[in-house]
Amino acid sequence: MSESQAHALLRRLAAGDHKALGEFYDLYAGLANGLALRILRDGSDAEDVVQEAFVQVWRQAGRYDPRRGSPQAWLCTIARTRARCTALATFSSSRPSIW
Repeated sequence: MSESQAHALLRRLAAGDHKALGEFYDLYAGLANGLALRILRDGSDAEDVVQEAFVQVWRQAGRYDPRRGSPQAWLCTIARTRARCTALATFSSSRPSIW
């Protein structure tokens, strides 16, 4: 799929087209999962991050700005941020308290 087709999917998403979310997911879920898995090294956590990332894409598709990057880059930024937050939360909860 070309970048212009991905932009069109995001416009459809912003308009509330549920089918566009499925198409966008089919197109980029592997990319988002690979990124999350690389950061988290846990398949279950990576799947959760991917689900959360696509929910965020659904909710914020209207905020996507093609001047700032490709749809893939936008999704990867969302997934990476969520994966890093998950990793930090996991790390923080596994550390013994010093108090």
